Amino acid sequence: MRKLTITWMLAIGGCIHTPVWASTAAFKADSVAEHVIGDCQFRMKNIESGDFAGNSSTKFGGYSVGNDSDSKFWAVHMVCETLHPEVLAERANIKKMNGRWEIEDRGQPFPEGLRVRLYVLKGTNWDGAGTTLDQTDGEENRRTRGLAFCLVHETKALCGSSDVMYLTHPKSSVLNKVLKLLNSIEFIDGPPYNKTGTVTR
Repeated sequence: MRKLTITWMLAIGGCIHTPVWASTAAFKADSVAEHVIGDCQFRMKNIESGDFAGNSSTKFGGYSVGNDSDSKFWAVHMVCETLHPEVLAERANIKKMNGRWEIEDRGQPFPEGLRVRLYVLKGTNWDGAGTTLDQTDGEENRRTRGLAFCLVHETKALCGSSDVMYLTHPKSSVLNKVLKLLNSIEFIDGPPYNKTGTVTR
């Protein structure tokens, strides 16, 4: 089994957090499994036989496909948060106003070069949104388009991020795969969970 190593990056800025996850699991493509990240319990479809990492003792987790040295590698980094407007703004640059999701720019419009775009998301028992932003610094051939998102269920927000495309290679985009993964999520309110990332029944 491959060990999943993921670097967590916020949607904007240079802050990097590298979490340590205690459990990893690989699954058959298109099967559905139950997972735990912190206080968030959910079912999720397994896209392309990926690996999941996470457990109840840390709020960080994630899902990856392939090896990080592979050109087809992609990953979604996740964090379970208590729902708060500040969390939505910091993690995904979003807010909900009058029942509608909007981009949260904190009164300072994003530079045009970031090409910020809003994606409204909806699942079985949650709603949410995400934004994509284009990287504007660093070597041009390594600049990426990043997706940041939050999925809201009652008092919890499952947020995260993913580099979905190299800007110089638009055909490499995995945005649709990431959105498919997120749309398959269904939160679980029922049984208690153990610390291995597996829901106990």
